[in-house]
Amino acid sequence: MNTFISILFTTGVLAEKPCIRKDIPGSDYVCVCNHTYCDELPSIGRQSTAPGVALVYESTKSGHRFKQTLLSLVNSTHTGPKNVTKKHQTITIDTDLEYQRIYGFGGAFTDTTGWLLNSVPYQLSLSIIDSYFSTTGIEYSFGRVPISGTDYSVRPYTYNDDHNDKDLKHFSLQHEDYLWKIPYIKLAQKLSPHRVKLIATSWSPPAWMKTIEKIKVFAPLKGEPGGEYYQILANYLVKFLKAYKANGVDFWGLTAQNEPVQDHGINGLNMTAAQERDFIKLHLGPTLKKAGFGTDELKLLIFDDTSPHLREYVDTILIDPDTTQYVSGIAMHWYYNEIKGPFPDLLLDYIFQNYPEFFVINTEACSLTGAMNGNWDYAENYAFDIIRV
Repeated sequence: MNTFISILFTTGVLAEKPCIRKDIPGSDYVCVCNHTYCDELPSIGRQSTAPGVALVYESTKSGHRFKQTLLSLVNSTHTGPKNVTKKHQTITIDTDLEYQRIYGFGGAFTDTTGWLLNSVPYQLSLSIIDSYFSTTGIEYSFGRVPISGTDYSVRPYTYNDDHNDKDLKHFSLQHEDYLWKIPYIKLAQKLSPHRVKLIATSWSPPAWMKTIEKIKVFAPLKGEPGGEYYQILANYLVKFLKAYKANGVDFWGLTAQNEPVQDHGINGLNMTAAQERDFIKLHLGPTLKKAGFGTDELKLLIFDDTSPHLREYVDTILIDPDTTQYVSGIAMHWYYNEIKGPFPDLLLDYIFQNYPEFFVINTEACSLTGAMNGNWDYAENYAFDIIRV
């Protein structure tokens, strides 16, 4: 059955703490946020609305910053309104067709992010986290947490860089965790009105586990699934989960490996689709379950790479019931999604039609060009990808 929703727009209002404007030569203006003042988004939870009324918060290149608009929704099972004006739009919803739920939106708690936050006055770092996670911000509900270092870290490191410590006796979190990651995760959890769902992801295991013993070299583990190094990696990942739990941080999800397909010359680990399938089936899945991180406690996600390789991994891994008993979802990155044409649209349709029991989450989206204040391309690219994917 098709339901028509007529949207009637009413006058908008500005945010409770409005933007302090700063013009950027050759670009758009930005809102100043410093240790004494940051603009805020009115708390949605504090806004009382009647049934059939929606709140919209809008920032535009033409000048709006968190402008609030009330939308009155009128349901109709008829053909919709005949007289459509500029301030009247109609959306048609097929209530018989349901897709995946939206789990939320978020960012990443990297060591570099924490290092930068530590480099500014505390009140400013507090305002930044507040603007992302609190009721006066945009209320992010997800956080991706790297397992040790990434390509943006100030140094290459893992949690067990002692050569050939196969029993992981020297496993230990680093100062990056205690100074730059855990404190800001806890701050976000404190400020958020929701549970912040954390997803852990490893870029590279200790170098001595890989065929080329360097953290910043893209190489596979020594041996094959069923061998000792795949089990050591599973033990390593579980040790990370336990170490963070001991520091008061629990995870909602874990991906089997970050970007297992492509060599970008950064911290990495090559893992083919068949290797990832067997790693989960023989090592990671059973080890997580034995340690108390079964599917009821932790969501295990496969792939975690760019969409051109997604179908290969999905079709290889999710056809094996001995593997899928441990898997909850699929992680993907936004790179290449801007390409015009049938993917990722048809690819995501294929996954939804053939593997409807597994959710899909976009776990990484980076513009890769550095900070560009006042550049609306970033916002447009993010919005386009969120709507498309």
